[in-house]
Amino acid sequence: FRRVLFRSRIKSVGVENGVMFGRQTTTEHGSVASAKLNLPDGNLICECRVQFARNVTVAFSFDDMKHPDSVAGHIARVTLEPQLVKLHDDKEGAMNRKLSAQRKSADAAAKAEAEAAIKKHTRMLPMKLQTEHWYALGIEIVGDKMRVTLDGQPIGLLQSAGLAHPKKPDLKISVSGQQALLDDLSIWSVKPMP
Repeated sequence: FRRVLFRSRIKSVGVENGVMFGRQTTTEHGSVASAKLNLPDGNLICECRVQFARNVTVAFSFDDMKHPDSVAGHIARVTLEPQLVKLHDDKEGAMNRKLSAQRKSADAAAKAEAEAAIKKHTRMLPMKLQTEHWYALGIEIVGDKMRVTLDGQPIGLLQSAGLAHPKKPDLKISVSGQQALLDDLSIWSVKPMP
């Protein structure tokens, strides 16, 4: 994988002492760093080291900004929180424009239906993550499956149709809260096994 050139979409992302940082400096949104990826069919492996402070959320989004049916082009996302790791199919789940609109409905049944559909496309993995600890994070998205590892140990699998979206050229790493650090980021395009 060639060197990834990140740009800061929302201020407060940079490099200090050879390590990338993200810090939330506004109440509206966390910091966001983005990069373009060359993934011919959307299948990928992402590895990096990540460390965060107390009450921080770090999200890795693999998106297609040209996809009109999801908010901000969100397709697949992994979110790390101090007590929880979430695997998201955003295309068919929380960022799906139809479901997003349905969640705001005054009709309680329609709203509940949208929440149930979103839940089907999200995997919640309760676990206690330590602050100030460097975790080795692995994310693999091949076809309609997403696998996540921490420190080399498998922690979760999500199988959901939207993950197989054929294009994920837009990587976004967002940090909400005080600070997260990232290092040794590598992303590969992979071919599914026959």
